[in-house]
Amino acid sequence: MGLTLSRFQITFKGEEIDVTISADSAKEAVDEYKRLSTELSTLGVKPVKSQRKAAIFPKRKPGRLLSPKGTKSKILELIDEGFFKAGRSLQEIQEALAKRGITVPVTDISPYLPELVRSDHLDRDRVLVGKRKVWMYKEKQGPIS
Repeated sequence: MGLTLSRFQITFKGEEIDVTISADSAKEAVDEYKRLSTELSTLGVKPVKSQRKAAIFPKRKPGRLLSPKGTKSKILELIDEGFFKAGRSLQEIQEALAKRGITVPVTDISPYLPELVRSDHLDRDRVLVGKRKVWMYKEKQGPIS
């Protein structure tokens, strides 16, 4: 028994009108779109704008560049460079990242720190700073020889 596909519909959003095409295949839909686009142009109606670029490159906040490395890898770089030899608070970690041009809210940093403690990259202690208790993160010390 052969596979029977049902007709489908595609809607193209235009500047002046929306065009909906019913077809049995993608090729048929493309051919019909081209025919309709040509006919609409001869009538003076602006053709449908392509939405392809928007779909491939999603919109993001202006001024924000995507980092090739994530927040966790940047924290690991700080560990490798000895930043955590002295105990560091969450705010100090955020400031160190900001100095490198990586501006992220504290809420984007905090999930990685317990994970780095569990994986033996860092130790942490709760200390009193002012009237608040905060976690201080420090480089994991190896076994004493």
